[in-house]
Amino acid sequence: MFSVDSNISISEDPSIRFGLIPAAAGDLRVEVKDSIGRRFEQTFPIAVTGGG
Repeated sequence: MFSVDSNISISEDPSIRFGLIPAAAGDLRVEVKDSIGRRFEQTFPIAVTGGG
């Protein structure tokens, strides 16, 4: 979806929001690497809801 390469300081426990209108159900996998090389990953289930 997107990649962020920031040269500004982001808090230790950030909240980053973005809009998503899924075309199909599935998983959203998030991968983060911080400035000292630590890696974090989490997967979120994505459902398609009615509407249009």
